[in-house]
Amino acid sequence: MTIDQIMRTAPVIPVLVFQEEMDWVALAETFVAAGLPVLEVTLRTGHGLNAIRAIANVPGAIVGAGTVLNEAQLSQDYELAIELYKRSIEVHPTAEAHTFLGWVYSFQNRYDEAIAECLEAIRVDETLGNPYNDIGSYLLAKGDSYGSVRWFKRALLAPRYESYAYPHFNLGRVYESRKRFLDAAKHYGLALEQNPSFSEAAVALRRMQGRLN
Repeated sequence: MTIDQIMRTAPVIPVLVFQEEMDWVALAETFVAAGLPVLEVTLRTGHGLNAIRAIANVPGAIVGAGTVLNEAQLSQDYELAIELYKRSIEVHPTAEAHTFLGWVYSFQNRYDEAIAECLEAIRVDETLGNPYNDIGSYLLAKGDSYGSVRWFKRALLAPRYESYAYPHFNLGRVYESRKRFLDAAKHYGLALEQNPSFSEAAVALRRMQGRLN
């Protein structure tokens, strides 16, 4: 079941934060009986993973691990962030979690591991655009500009993506590096169409216009 399908299953998704031990199964059964089968359990406390394991056995319940692990990432405690993402994936694997884990690996220049996580994300949910774009970005970081192109193009074809501006911008970068300035300008312009406040794309487009005039 994809994230989109899960989101359509219920009009409201309760977000649960457990500060202490309790009868998680009974609580989940109450939500399911009330027509709210999709539950998000945050990992802000030590009870989150145990609660998810218990609720996962409730008939009709769909449970997931929530809370983007910003604190560890913002503090640059990448090993902690990696451990938390791995624990989340162990309990409830999602394409988003694999993609975010790859993102953290990339902060450590562990690009092969980052790419492996993105490939796993695609295996879990091929409709999510982020891992395709991220693979292209990691290949660029490794110096493989030619290999990156097909991944950026696949990101543009993904039906579920918050902003197609990024693969357009990255294609612009590749074409600019190859001195294909017209193609670069096209994709920088498309990035701006997708996100008019994308300042880097605006600067890049003006740079290409200067090259072409």
